[in-house]
Amino acid sequence: MTVLAGLVGMVGVLLGAGGASKARQPLPTVTSFRALHLPASSAAVRALAGVEIALGAVLVVVAGRWPSALGALIFAAFTVLSARLVQLGPAAGSCGCFGERSARPSWWHVGIDAVAALVLAVGAITDTTGVAHHWRSLPGDGFVVLGLVGLGGYLLVALMTVLPDTLDAMAGRDAPADRLEFGLTGRPR
Repeated sequence: MTVLAGLVGMVGVLLGAGGASKARQPLPTVTSFRALHLPASSAAVRALAGVEIALGAVLVVVAGRWPSALGALIFAAFTVLSARLVQLGPAAGSCGCFGERSARPSWWHVGIDAVAALVLAVGAITDTTGVAHHWRSLPGDGFVVLGLVGLGGYLLVALMTVLPDTLDAMAGRDAPADRLEFGLTGRPR
């Protein structure tokens, strides 16, 4: 298992988690799309969420040239949209990336989205494979690798949901106190 395959898998977890959150609670994404003057509806957001969930799973399990290329394009679009939301400031509301767990738009989002796009672009160029390809060569270690990929993806989600609110709270800006803890469910505790 290569480091790049692990990184592609972690980005897949990030993408799938975002999709699952949007599917459960599409309104914050609808609101951010409207702030960007993009067509938005709950049905459209849920359709996007379905694509994110499916592609995230494919990136973790099999990856490959075309799924990685599609993911790179999606994260490149997320980078541009996140940068525009940051420019809009408080009028944008939340980023909409993670449904009800979405934080305010921040340069953290832009940076993470850009790095994710770059990782997936390199994965597409090198035709990086996913965890399933390496499973036979890692008999007992396959579960460990999958767990580490999941943990890495979880930490990326925390960087995009908890960190912006924590930094706001530390700077004395309004950050919802109930969102400063991050549980496995992704819901406030």
